[in-house]
Amino acid sequence: MNVENLRKVRDHIASLPPEQVNMGLFQGEKSCGTVACIAGWATELNGGRRAQGWLGLYDRQTRELFTPRGWARDEHRRVEHTKLYPKSRVVTTLDHLIETGEVDWDAHKRVPA
Repeated sequence: MNVENLRKVRDHIASLPPEQVNMGLFQGEKSCGTVACIAGWATELNGGRRAQGWLGLYDRQTRELFTPRGWARDEHRRVEHTKLYPKSRVVTTLDHLIETGEVDWDAHKRVPA
């Protein structure tokens, strides 16, 4: 796991307005600017190369991080699931991964308010 690069992605996502973090969209342009998921921002930050190698993730970590459990492949449900993974949850999940090496999309439930 490349903690330095994971921190770059985490810090970049944390600095963005919430509307620019969308786990349902790899990369795209909206009126607010570039919008992307974790994989999209990692690819953007590393010059367009694949995110998995740059982040030093195992296949399981990659699947769990880039496609959270229950992730829908159809467009209608993907929009619904995107609401379940707001920027704050993305950042907390990245923090947990950096700290423990494990992807846990429920880590936000254990963070004191």
